Amino acid sequence: MSDLSRLPVQIGTLLAPDFLIEINNQDVTTQFRERLIELKLEDKRGFTADLLNISLDDTDGQLALPPRGGIIKLFIGWKGQELLKKGEYTIDTVTHSGTPDKLSITASSIDYRGRMNVRREASYHETTLEAVVKQVAERQRLRPVVAEKFKHIAIKHIDQTQETDSAFITRLASLYGAVAVIKMASLLFFEPGGAVTASGKPVPPLSLARHDGNAHNFSIADRGAYTGVVARWLDTKDTQPKQVTLQRKSKGQSNTAGQQGDNKSQTAAATDPETYLMGSPHNVLVLPSIYKNKEDAVSAAKAKWQELQRSVATFSLTLANGRADLIPEMPVKVSGFKSVIDAQPWLIESVEHRISSSGYTNKLYLEAVTERIEYEVIEE
Repeated sequence: MSDLSRLPVQIGTLLAPDFLIEINNQDVTTQFRERLIELKLEDKRGFTADLLNISLDDTDGQLALPPRGGIIKLFIGWKGQELLKKGEYTIDTVTHSGTPDKLSITASSIDYRGRMNVRREASYHETTLEAVVKQVAERQRLRPVVAEKFKHIAIKHIDQTQETDSAFITRLASLYGAVAVIKMASLLFFEPGGAVTASGKPVPPLSLARHDGNAHNFSIADRGAYTGVVARWLDTKDTQPKQVTLQRKSKGQSNTAGQQGDNKSQTAAATDPETYLMGSPHNVLVLPSIYKNKEDAVSAAKAKWQELQRSVATFSLTLANGRADLIPEMPVKVSGFKSVIDAQPWLIESVEHRISSSGYTNKLYLEAVTERIEYEVIEE
């Protein structure tokens, strides 16, 4: 076995990464530890499957291929500290390559071979959003956890037509401005920025200073800074579609005006993240769909508005010392960067956990939280 592929025990270091792995309830940690090349977990937001990749040295040919469809339980952290459970993953790809011989295991948090990938015909009538989420969750043998905000929203009628449950619940979340996630055998349905654990408890905010990381990247694109959303619906009594506009409420001059010579506006833009992220005052997005009624159009416009405000700016940060407690939708406050970045509230969109010969690191992908930016509804 090649020494280069082993996870080293660094003499004199205070912290060393640690993990525990079970496959079908059998502990394989000891066997994997001396052969580990890399362990990478991509923990993602929404209904996108989390991915676990494990690469192992098999130059001596003694590794047995793991069972397809086997269940991996993963715990990660640091030696001498409690290891945190990071979920259960279904093995869907096994690759053996060489030379030198290497075994690669890919596992997913969602078993796409099972019921989740079945297209269904279903109708939900005179019910609530919580009841619909519960019905889908129970069908998938998951425990439903629905945020209080969404529990009692009335649903007159909605159809699931040749849709998989994953596609349907994603559409439902998008329609009502929610996030749907599968974690720890639970279907979580909550507001963006209102992350909860699998037991339904709120996730506490995280504070990170620049010295906690060793690389960062901030990006903002004016072309995506929409100031309004237009949604249309078709009234059965009228052949012409009607439309509703969600438009940003004016708050003085935009940063565009400031850049044209208004020193006061320039100062505000430099210190107020809301002003800096505002963008052009007349950049409006028209949704392509024609909705059944005004209520659906307004809900879709609100959900799209929230999505657009979160995606105006992105920020990635690499942590030299990984943290197993980081999860998507966790609110983050940063310091030590540019004033606009520090003043802006952030959310973790996705987080990568990586254990290799370099140690245990995280890469965080953050997006802006702009909940303070208000809008008004204009019906035409």
